Amino acid sequence: MMGPTTLAEIKSGLRAALVRTGKDPIQWLEERIAKLEKAAKPDRKEIELLQGLRHVLQDGVQGKPAREPKTRRPGRRPKSRAAR
Repeated sequence: MMGPTTLAEIKSGLRAALVRTGKDPIQWLEERIAKLEKAAKPDRKEIELLQGLRHVLQDGVQGKPAREPKTRRPGRRPKSRAAR
């Protein structure tokens, strides 16, 4: 949560704002990023921001990949208090 607004509420607000363009939000962001990258002096900060928005919106559509469980290295057990 960010303040009183949840991440889900922020994502839905972004989608609603981007839907007003009449295009798929992801497609619109990709076209805007491509247009900025082709410019003579691309604004790197704006490109990074749009890429971040695209990433956030795609996460809601595709879901996050499953994480692999952490494994412990063999032979690295903590010493007991009696052995210290």
